[in-house]
Amino acid sequence: MNKLTKKQKRPLSQEELKLKNANLDEYKKDYLTRMMFGVFMGISDGIPGYSGGTTLTLLGFYEKLIFKIKEIFTDFKNAWWKNSLWLLPFVIFTLITLLVFSLVTNWIAEAGFQYLLILMFSFFTLFCIPSFILVNKPNLIMIKNGSIVIAKKNNVGIILFVIGFLIILSIGLIIFFNGGIRLEGNQPGAITPSINWLFLFLSMVLAGFVTLIPGISGSMTLFLTGAYDDIYFGALNSPFSNIPLLIILAIGVGIGIIVNVLITSIILKRWKEHYISFSFGMIVASFITILLVGRFYFESIATTSVAEVFLVIVSLLIIVIINVFLFIVSLDKFKEKQMHNAKKFINK
Repeated sequence: MNKLTKKQKRPLSQEELKLKNANLDEYKKDYLTRMMFGVFMGISDGIPGYSGGTTLTLLGFYEKLIFKIKEIFTDFKNAWWKNSLWLLPFVIFTLITLLVFSLVTNWIAEAGFQYLLILMFSFFTLFCIPSFILVNKPNLIMIKNGSIVIAKKNNVGIILFVIGFLIILSIGLIIFFNGGIRLEGNQPGAITPSINWLFLFLSMVLAGFVTLIPGISGSMTLFLTGAYDDIYFGALNSPFSNIPLLIILAIGVGIGIIVNVLITSIILKRWKEHYISFSFGMIVASFITILLVGRFYFESIATTSVAEVFLVIVSLLIIVIINVFLFIVSLDKFKEKQMHNAKKFINK
């Protein structure tokens, strides 16, 4: 009979209530940090083949963001307003940065440095892999005597890693054999009256859904659906003349993100280790995939001057510096997690 009756919620204790209120009032502090994370997210989403979810994971912001968004819908009465205010700096700076980054990327590509962008994006992804291992410790690997080795008993984790790797590699090969992704638009702002707004909206729903998943890029899904050029070289390159379309596209992204959050929050509670293994496979493949999507841009390397070689070296050094910063942040998050686990063990 007890199984049929609805389980009644236990009233919160004073300490639990205080903690809940403190979490809801987080929007009043650290808003500069959320702005900065929004900048990182905007840049990440503008890189074809790289996932904003990967960067959020390295910053230790991924799970917090997922559950904050989820609370807006699951605890609407108490949490929607304060959690929306908490998200606002992050969302605004993500959108602004994505717009600016798209314009800058297009300008650099138009100047003939497409291959430089592809190299920077690819190496950025490659250098993110150690940080991801440090923060998440994918359960298909283990550290033994200071070395990383394959965990022999975890067959499920290894299978999920391989599946994630093959999915992203397959997407990269499809794009490769279809000519690669262009980073420059021949006709910036070319949105025609006959464009299918519903198609672009649905494409953005899909892109929004995958954009928070570590390892898979929203911009690559737009290329697969055929909406990449219209959005990046049309709507984003001429934003002030396409405001109604941009609003519709933003709504599409929002819907995709909300659906993703509701599903991912369940996965993180039940199958977190498997999810990390799957994501890790996609992240590792992203390094190769970014090189594949820029297939034609490397033809210009043979004619590069000494000045351009110097520019490549300087750009890669900048990428290394950014990745070192991310690694330091990841190391701090790793230490925090270790201390938290130690405290839990002591309290037991």
